[in-house]
Amino acid sequence: MGKAEYGSAKYVGQKLKSRGLQKLKFYCQICEKQCRDDNGFKCHIQSKSHLSNLQSNLDNSNNNSKKLIEEYSEKFVSDFIKLLKINHGEKFIGYNKFYQEYINSRDHIHLNSTKWKNLTSFVFHLKENRLCQVEILGEDDGTDGANVNDGERYRIAYIDNSPQSVMKRNQKKKESRDYDDRTSKLLQIQINKAQQEYQQIASTISQESNSNEEKGKFDIKNHEKVTINLSNVDKISSSIENTSQETDVSGDLKPKKKTIGGFSMKKAVSNQPKKLNIFKKKKL
Repeated sequence: MGKAEYGSAKYVGQKLKSRGLQKLKFYCQICEKQCRDDNGFKCHIQSKSHLSNLQSNLDNSNNNSKKLIEEYSEKFVSDFIKLLKINHGEKFIGYNKFYQEYINSRDHIHLNSTKWKNLTSFVFHLKENRLCQVEILGEDDGTDGANVNDGERYRIAYIDNSPQSVMKRNQKKKESRDYDDRTSKLLQIQINKAQQEYQQIASTISQESNSNEEKGKFDIKNHEKVTINLSNVDKISSSIENTSQETDVSGDLKPKKKTIGGFSMKKAVSNQPKKLNIFKKKKL
């Protein structure tokens, strides 16, 4: 089946179909051609144009296929990191999402022509060689990464190792250290001041408590003695008994008996005169 003529409808249809992303395993990096299926890829590999391009590339690499693959791998890493620096800088992004941005360009170096079998192994290569910052969800940030897709589990960010960025990072670290030193010194000064004030307050409180204790003490030596005369008590008690006996013997002060219900009750007689009711009328 011959090729379609340039500008024909068949040629335009083939170009539109080949413009979209196809399977990676059907892409030939040496010829930079995308095949649609397995049969088309096999036919392309056996074609004369492919064999001639392959021979010329091997001649440039001294017939060393590993060296050729290594060149493609280095080119893939350089283009990948360059695009990551331009598009996102030092911000983290999912590695699968960024890979979709990378392969939008049809002329890029494809992953199947490099020494890495899949994208995850390539990301671990970047992490080991410190070419990019790699963050694994569930490992670095303490979140549960079991329910996260593999495409979103790994995030990458560019590491800027230029002299200007290194100077900026060092300056920021120095400023942060200076700030920490100043805050620690101010905090130590406040602690010392608080300790001095506490000691002064404690000393004044102890002095006041000692003075109050001295005022409240009872001086037994200098205090006057108190004497109690028990003879006067006996005289007072005997005089009270005599007065009680005299009141019982005298006829006027003796209380009168009053019987109520067969019981006799003594009525106390008071020595005070009776009050006269001036408003009471006299009997005529």
